[in-house]
Amino acid sequence: CLVERHLNFSNQGRSDQPSGLTGFARARIMTLVDESLQQDLSSEVLAKAANLSVGHFNRAFKESFGTTPHQYILETRVARAAQLLSMSDLDINSIARACGFS
Repeated sequence: CLVERHLNFSNQGRSDQPSGLTGFARARIMTLVDESLQQDLSSEVLAKAANLSVGHFNRAFKESFGTTPHQYILETRVARAAQLLSMSDLDINSIARACGFS
């Protein structure tokens, strides 16, 4: 039947399609987070940078990074703060502001 052939054709390859972010989007998001830790980095901001809807971005991000965007940003902020604490003479308040902690 024509309808069955159309349905089978339109569903072909769906299981083979990657569900995570593309390499380009992944690199763009990592760079954006790294360069913007002191700013508010909402899922909306990150999804826009990846040119995806928020829902699709959140699913693709979790698939690519194994964590939520919020958790990834928090872990990146903590790692940057630890690095600055051990390698700079900045006071803790300055480091907190530079890493997006208020």
